[in-house]
Amino acid sequence: EQARKARRLLGEAKIWHYAVQLVDGLRYLHGRSIVHRDVKPANAFLTARGEVRIGDLNVSKIVKDDKGGLMKTQIGTPYYMAPEILKGHRYGHAVDWWAFGVLLYELVHGVTPFTGHKARVIMESILKGPPDIAPGDSEEFAHSLSQLLEKKPEERAGFGTKGGLSLIHI
Repeated sequence: EQARKARRLLGEAKIWHYAVQLVDGLRYLHGRSIVHRDVKPANAFLTARGEVRIGDLNVSKIVKDDKGGLMKTQIGTPYYMAPEILKGHRYGHAVDWWAFGVLLYELVHGVTPFTGHKARVIMESILKGPPDIAPGDSEEFAHSLSQLLEKKPEERAGFGTKGGLSLIHI
């Protein structure tokens, strides 16, 4: 019920408007070798002019080429953590695109796609499988979400030089 109300209040066109700005923000950070590592709604700020800005860079990290551009620290908010972080694998920019996918899902549905009352349950939900796409979701949203919430980081939208460009259909 709450998700339907949120969708009616915001609308998919407005969500895409904000999504494009978030993609631009992530591309800006990634272009400067910065991985945010905690992309979530609470860290996306709406200005008085209706523009979205990514903030709270407290856990962000500059990727160093001497380490292959990868990190291993388990950090961030459990609902938005990518599978590779939870598995203890090395990771890079792709974790931000995963979290952006979770954020996008939450903007449309009013809830995160992976749920639980304890961090362990949330993490198991993330590792288990992809979230359900609601019957009312547009084809564009479903396609973008499937690319962003791809379990394999090397196949995820935003990996390498894609930089999120392949996932926005405006």
